[in-house]
Formats: sequence, C-alpha cells, structure tokens
Amino acid sequence: MTVNLKTDRTFGVPEPGRRYRDRVGAYLVTEHAGHIALIQTPKGYFLPGGGMEPGESAETCIRREILEELGYTVRIDEVLGTADMYVRHETIGWFHPVQYYLRGELIHKVSVPIEEDHKMVWRPAIEAENLLFPECQRWAVACYIKRK
Repeated sequence: MTVNLKTDRTFGVPEPGRRYRDRVGAYLVTEHAGHIALIQTPKGYFLPGGGMEPGESAETCIRREILEELGYTVRIDEVLGTADMYVRHETIGWFHPVQYYLRGELIHKVSVPIEEDHKMVWRPAIEAENLLFPECQRWAVACYIKRK
C-alpha cells in the first residue's frame, strides 16, 4: 500500500525500485510557558503522538496516544500541517512515515501512562526544535514557532 496524502513538506526522495513501508501518524504540538512537550525515549526525543489505527482520524489518534503516553485528556485546537519522509530505518528498512501535526493543550491528568519508556519533558521551544529526532517533527515545531 502506498499512502497518497498530499503533504505540506516532504523530506528525502524515494529511491527507485524500493518498497517503502507506509505509516500514517498524528502528533501534538503543545506549549506551556514557552516550553514544548516532548516525549523522551531510549531512541531520542519525539513529539507526543503515534501511528494511526485503521479508520482512526488524526484527532482520535492524538486523543488515544496522549492518554497512553501521558495519561492526559487533550483539547485539539487546529491542524498545523503535514509532512512525510523517505528514510532507511535501522529495523524497519525502507520507511515512509506520513505525519499530521496538530496544536492543542493538555487538559486533565486522568490515568497513569502505559508506556513506561516514554517520559514527558518540557523544553524551551527552540531547544525542543533542535532536540527532536525526526527531521519532519523539527520542521513542524519550527513552523509552530514562526506562526506565534
């Protein structure tokens, strides 16, 4: 299956003859007092969010992922944009993540996060942009900063 979502920005170029594994996901950009929430994992820093399940909207995905990763309910304010990447992943192989970025706010802590190796940290916006592992997520935070 190839995802044919028109994105705002593409990173990398697909290599001819390669079969890429598509993965559509949704990620939250949320700020408090000039700091952006990041998820720190053993692999690096990421925006909160993750892969969409079949039939799931970007908003539904964000609500589920934020509850799983952080234990919070969330208010979604707007879609910031979309991006995709063509990369060679160390374990997946040829990989094509397609990501929606939404802006919102964490509302209430309602449960304990279920992903034990995911820790939420707040970092100043510019620092957060530079810490993020995926280039497309750095782009999303840079777009958010410019819009402010």
